[in-house]
Amino acid sequence: MAEHRTAEEWLEILRGVTRERLARECRERIVTQDLKTAAQRAAALLQRARGERELEDHARFLGRALGELHRDVDRSRKVIAALGRAGGQAGQGAAALAASFEEFVAQGGPRQFEATSQAWYQQLTEAVLSLRDCLPGPNEAGEPTEEQIARFRDELLRILKAGAHQRDPDDFIDALSIVVEYCPKDPSPFEGHAGLGDRMFLQLGPRAKLTAVRTMVQLGELDNLRGAILKFADSADAAGRAKLLTGIMGGMRHADFFPWLKRGFEKASSDLEESWFIDALGRINEPRAAEILLERLEKVVKRLGEKGAARRAELLITALGRVARLRGIDPDRRNQVIQKVLATVERGDRALVFKATAEMFSVRLQELDPQLLRWAAQHAVDAMWGPPLDVQGTRISVNGWREPMVETLRRLGRNALDEILEAGRKHAAHYSAAMAALANALQTIGDERSVPLLEAMIRTALFHDEAGPRSQVLEEKVLDAASGELVELNRDDLIHTLIYTLLESGGEAGIQAALDLADQMQAGQIRIPGQQTAALLMDTKMKHGGLGRVSRRAEVLELDEKELKHALSEAKGGMLVKKPTQIQALATLGRTRRPEAAEVLLELFGDKDPVIANAAQTALAQFFQPLPEEAEFTRTIEALLGQPRQLKGARLERLLDFIRRTLPKRPPYNRLYERQIEILIEDAELAHRLRGAALATDLPASPAGGEEGDGGAGEKPGASALPAAPISELDKKRAYLQARKAWIAGGKKGDEPLPPE
Repeated sequence: MAEHRTAEEWLEILRGVTRERLARECRERIVTQDLKTAAQRAAALLQRARGERELEDHARFLGRALGELHRDVDRSRKVIAALGRAGGQAGQGAAALAASFEEFVAQGGPRQFEATSQAWYQQLTEAVLSLRDCLPGPNEAGEPTEEQIARFRDELLRILKAGAHQRDPDDFIDALSIVVEYCPKDPSPFEGHAGLGDRMFLQLGPRAKLTAVRTMVQLGELDNLRGAILKFADSADAAGRAKLLTGIMGGMRHADFFPWLKRGFEKASSDLEESWFIDALGRINEPRAAEILLERLEKVVKRLGEKGAARRAELLITALGRVARLRGIDPDRRNQVIQKVLATVERGDRALVFKATAEMFSVRLQELDPQLLRWAAQHAVDAMWGPPLDVQGTRISVNGWREPMVETLRRLGRNALDEILEAGRKHAAHYSAAMAALANALQTIGDERSVPLLEAMIRTALFHDEAGPRSQVLEEKVLDAASGELVELNRDDLIHTLIYTLLESGGEAGIQAALDLADQMQAGQIRIPGQQTAALLMDTKMKHGGLGRVSRRAEVLELDEKELKHALSEAKGGMLVKKPTQIQALATLGRTRRPEAAEVLLELFGDKDPVIANAAQTALAQFFQPLPEEAEFTRTIEALLGQPRQLKGARLERLLDFIRRTLPKRPPYNRLYERQIEILIEDAELAHRLRGAALATDLPASPAGGEEGDGGAGEKPGASALPAAPISELDKKRAYLQARKAWIAGGKKGDEPLPPE
């Protein structure tokens, strides 16, 4: 580690930083045509000289600074002429300045201010960088020691003491300019401080950041230092130093700074200046700051259509999030602040709603009202299923633009798991890459309660038609972990992620659910879209095959008559029922396995909205996964076939497709199904089609996944499932005779069934 510098050494460093800053500010004022202030900065620089030799050195230094501004030569000459009419050292140095200036103009060089401005931060940059040696290394993490905090604090105090030593406001400004680089700050889309890009704080390692934060808070507890800062802030020398002062006050976090920050916030002349005050007010330990920030947020949300309003609203929400995270804040007060923020942003757009969700729910969630947690879970999940949100600072990950939502759900964790699952069930029937993102969040949380939701999403993905007209909304890019490239998410990847999460976080219930999928696939009851998922299920079967032989009982949802009637009513939809509510009601009915629920689900097979029709099919699939008892299976089939006149059009086609993909084809279920057709269906052609659908997937799955009659038409080449169970010759003959009998009974319409080879 570097040696400590004394206050005297820092005083000498500050002299170099100040000389450079005064020359830089003189240049800036000339470019902006503020020649009066430019002359004042030049005079201040020359007057700091200690003796004739240093005066000549300062004059030559300033002459080079101005000589580089070839586009502003005439304005620079006017400033130098004004110095010549002044008295004191400024007037004495004017001649040397003029000579130096003309010499550099004659030499030529950069002709734009931007081309040379960065070079006039060298002294400040070196001073700031030298302080990094007083902090923990970039790779150190964890809590800092008291010795590390004390070491950095003592060094900053020496800088501030040097800045106040001669009661020269310029020295104090530059001492604060060095210190502010280590004050906490968020990455900014605007310009960085002091020409260094963003503050040095953002380049520190984890422990170094904690050291800097706690050091600044300790400095804020020093009465004399706070008094000196506030005295300077109220002086004429502080004009134009709002960015510097808000950074210092926000870092020190003391409530004494609130009155000055409040006045500056109310008088801010631009959105950029206002943003500095918003950031500082969100950091100081003062409950009154929340009130003025909330008041401004309400006004901004009402004018979101105006230029810059959305950005201001995000800054205000970020600041209010810090207020809500303050240590020592009363839990009731915290709940009130969060509730007011949420009530305000709900009138805004989706981006603001999610911004509030991410900012307000990050720490000490056990203190929060359950209703607030439910709100957060609902909106984080809703955002995942909506159009893409452009969230600043989103890191590239397998979750794509949904990464901030996943991080929010991970933070909510088990504190709000029931609310997360409730929100997820509303979307479980909507096939989307959001399913994989939600699964990744649930995997991190790790709780068996997520198994039913994961199973529902798996069923939706299995039944999704990739060739359907709504697939274009799903064409989004995700990060491929192996190649690091953005690729389209396919159904195999998504289902693999869901099943993997089922195995990782579902415990024994998750393993059993995966084994059921493997058994259904081997029986030809369902088809898997690709090798990746098939291999995962094969591996699961090999590792846990013993469990797979145990029949898993369905987790049936018990509803009283009033609850069931309400769910049936919402499932049917209508003018007053929102689509998410209807979808959630459909999912609820699927978990009841009640015959009256099956009747309503079948009715919605014919819905004009493909999302509702798909949700109804997904819900009905829960009646058969895992396989029910014989009596329950019979009641369900009776409910589905009990009204033959309804079996027509799109409803019938979807039912036949459902039977091909979902209904068990093995004894005793095939005999029970055939018996219900004989009892309930009088129309020979309809009976023939129903029997044919039950036979369609009773053949082994083709490796290519596309042979006619196996229920896999339209699958992509290369898709495969686990090996299907072998079918005996006797079973093949029985299937042929049943199909031929149905064909004859139906008036010999359609193609004649072919005998087995």
